[in-house]
Amino acid sequence: MQHYEIHARGEKKIVPATELDAACQKLLLDGPIERVIPCEAPAKPLSTWTEQVTDEQAKQRIEAQHSALNASGVAVDSAEQFYATGTRMADIGYQNQDARKREHEVKGLARDKASELASIVLAEKRRDIETTAAALARQIKTNGKLTAGGFALNEQAIRGLLGRCESPALGYVLGIRDRIREAVAAREANPDQRETLQASIGADKERLAETLRHELAMAGSVSLKMRVRESRGDCYAIVSPSYVPADAPEVLAGIVDDLPRDARATYAYDAVSTTWELRASVWTPTPVAEQAVGEAFEGYVSFRSRDNGAGAFRGGGGVILIRCLNASTYEAASSEMRRRHTGAIMVDVAAVLKHGMKAIDALCQAWGVARAEVIEVPAGLKLQDVIPDFWSSMLTQRQYAFAGLLPGRTKEHAKGLTEAYFAERREPNKLVRSDMAQAWTRYIQEQPAGVRREAEAAAGAWLVGGRMPRLSESVSPS
Repeated sequence: MQHYEIHARGEKKIVPATELDAACQKLLLDGPIERVIPCEAPAKPLSTWTEQVTDEQAKQRIEAQHSALNASGVAVDSAEQFYATGTRMADIGYQNQDARKREHEVKGLARDKASELASIVLAEKRRDIETTAAALARQIKTNGKLTAGGFALNEQAIRGLLGRCESPALGYVLGIRDRIREAVAAREANPDQRETLQASIGADKERLAETLRHELAMAGSVSLKMRVRESRGDCYAIVSPSYVPADAPEVLAGIVDDLPRDARATYAYDAVSTTWELRASVWTPTPVAEQAVGEAFEGYVSFRSRDNGAGAFRGGGGVILIRCLNASTYEAASSEMRRRHTGAIMVDVAAVLKHGMKAIDALCQAWGVARAEVIEVPAGLKLQDVIPDFWSSMLTQRQYAFAGLLPGRTKEHAKGLTEAYFAERREPNKLVRSDMAQAWTRYIQEQPAGVRREAEAAAGAWLVGGRMPRLSESVSPS
């Protein structure tokens, strides 16, 4: 919000634009006013460890957040905080929050990151092969690598194979594998013993293959499912035929559409263990400079699994809140749900998704549902026709939070904001409040610090319920 300096009788008073008229009328009762000039808003005082400052506006906002979260079933315990709700942080706290916000902003959009992760797994060209122990016994070979049906058996596949066969040989087989690894390392370190060690390695590999053939033959009719990857030429798991895959591509396809459009994410994938995780988060519309102790500034949801039969599908989420003057944090509703890969696993995935999304959904509700509100575009007009006019109106008309904040020519700002909108928008087929707020936030980064602080605060206020833009009379449907 724009502020003004009122100079009267040798003194200076700074007031927000909304209080300007009342302040001038009061001062005029005691004499003339020398001048009134626009100025930056005064910076809010910071707390120290010896003296704390309470921001009453922040306190009211944060208490409303906590109430909304608790009402949604996300339990916030303010006893976790080291200072009272609404306490301004120390300088180091705002620095830490600035760093967290930058880290959030450089993450990719959740839908893009989910697509990247799914593409990595799809590129492995996975498929499942059902067989029996007796049939698999005839396919065990060793020629440099231990293979079954032409696919190299990794350790988890061997564990799964012997487990399905209820074999007592697991410890013996893994012991042989360890001895082979040690001999390979010794062969590289001792060239003079190469022939002896190579013979030992070959003998152990043949004994390993012979043991697996024997144990599979003893199990005979036991049914097995091999999970193989054509691109890597390996069998990464041997599981029961009742095992139902819930691999990253299938699971993520059902997740991304339920995430907020502006959610950002990171992912991790380990090809050896087939462990993957997607962690998506949303960030508060409240500017960092306005945050205080108790602030619920980030909501996250995490989904992870291991596709080799050694782990369940898991999902959970939480809300991260500011605990202390240095911006240390605590969490609410960080519980996790897990489901095994049996039966209707994809139905269970939907339940895990709903559980994990609980915290993000509640937090977005607490921040204000208006962020996804659609701004109507009259029939006959395209977005490129109305966006410049919307920005011009919001920059000049006093009923809007953005009015009077940016120094310079309105026409140039409207042009720049329009370009920022089309560069930043996430909804290609409709105009939503959050996309316009994102464009504004990007555009103002080149403004002076004082202007940017006011502009960020205005974005936060408008995002959760400010007046929607309307077309001027000069723009009408064709």
